[in-house]
Amino acid sequence: MAKVKLFKYNKNFINLFKKERSEISKLIRNCEIHHVGSTAVPGLGGKGIIDMTVALKNWRQKGEAIKKLKEIGFVHIRPKGREYIFISKKYPTGYKDIHIHLVKGGNKKDREMLFFRDCLRKDKKEAERYLD
Repeated sequence: MAKVKLFKYNKNFINLFKKERSEISKLIRNCEIHHVGSTAVPGLGGKGIIDMTVALKNWRQKGEAIKKLKEIGFVHIRPKGREYIFISKKYPTGYKDIHIHLVKGGNKKDREMLFFRDCLRKDKKEAERYLD
């Protein structure tokens, strides 16, 4: 089994997210971009990956969105399911990699990811259990 390196929470995670969100929002219109995952939870450590949802209001826009994301260094990894595509940008250190969960806005996956993040933000004990 591969070892997973965990990092302490870094206040810079929010700045990394904001930088990526700014760049992506210039390229892709009619979407909502949210910071999700452990780096979106203040005080919670994790793998140092900036997880984001890019929720498209028009799912027919997905091909163009993927094309534009590739132009700024993202790699189309694979479809994970209906109305959900996983895309990432890797850094040589493995720290601050960016994972995009491209979803149809308002679909089940979009709602679940936001709900999970919000639960971890509200419940410190649950957040600690998540990291264990």
